[in-house]
Amino acid sequence: MPQPERRFDADLAALSTFRLPARAAEVIFLDNLDQLAGLSYGHPLLVLGGGSNTIFLANWTGTVLVNRLRGISVERASQRDSRVRVAAGENWHRLVRWCLDHGLHGLENLALIPGSVGAAPIQNIGAYGVEIADVLESVTAWDWRQNRLRQLPAEACGFGYRASRFRDADRGRFLITSITLRLRHEFRPQIGYQSLAAELKRRHGDRIPGPRALTAAVMRLRRHRLPDPARLANAGSFFKNPVVSGDFASSLLSDHPHLPHWTMADGQVKLAAGWMIEQRGWKGKSVGAAAVYPNHALVLINRGGASAQQLGALVDAIRADIQRSFGVRLEPEPILIGRA
Repeated sequence: MPQPERRFDADLAALSTFRLPARAAEVIFLDNLDQLAGLSYGHPLLVLGGGSNTIFLANWTGTVLVNRLRGISVERASQRDSRVRVAAGENWHRLVRWCLDHGLHGLENLALIPGSVGAAPIQNIGAYGVEIADVLESVTAWDWRQNRLRQLPAEACGFGYRASRFRDADRGRFLITSITLRLRHEFRPQIGYQSLAAELKRRHGDRIPGPRALTAAVMRLRRHRLPDPARLANAGSFFKNPVVSGDFASSLLSDHPHLPHWTMADGQVKLAAGWMIEQRGWKGKSVGAAAVYPNHALVLINRGGASAQQLGALVDAIRADIQRSFGVRLEPEPILIGRA
């Protein structure tokens, strides 16, 4: 078995879509599962996929392991659905397109989300009313503590809003090698999200969209609101939509009746972070080359040459302003490496 590619004193800017300057003592590129057994690496160890949800604010003194495992296959099929096994290094949107081409449904609302398949359960990615937790059956991961592969059912993954055990309680313990999705053969469009429903009505009237029409609508919305990281460095939505108690939400909404919000099954209320940031006038504002995207207040961008200090100052200023103005604490969605 060929040894994995290694680079020392490696530049990390090209491995993260926000492209801040940073270096790692070592970068290892994993292309085959067999390379894991007996793999030598420096500590601390950080696993990276597409780099769309990791921002380096400092150099990494250990090893960065880049997951490049590939492969998509149907493992089992019934009359109603199929189990699809996907290697963690696959591109997420490529998977969405593959499922469309093979008549497998459930991922249409998640089209064009940047990053790798392995990052999807870590963040419990979601968009337009759908999360990966809705269709995920299991995660296969290398457990660094036990030095073996394990299969974790969805109910053991600790999924929450943009959260999982892989991001929180067991962060750094697992290297996700593949996921198994349960995808329907029958198309059941999820179009309850307001902006998505409006876009579909604009294009298709009252007709029920097919899977490709729904996917195309999602892609149009994302392209309008979110910059392409290949052209403008960013990490997608930078802040999570905060979740607050029903009582707090009622009080806040009495002062801000136009604040978009969603009542959750447990009675808590999710608030639109982007609306609050926009109301406070942050769209287009910057600290050096770190800026708030003019088309979407929830997205921070690197206009070119931004530093970790500039991004940190912008993030701190926005969070302090929202806390002061609305009494709400914003939490970053991407993983910030090197920030306390």
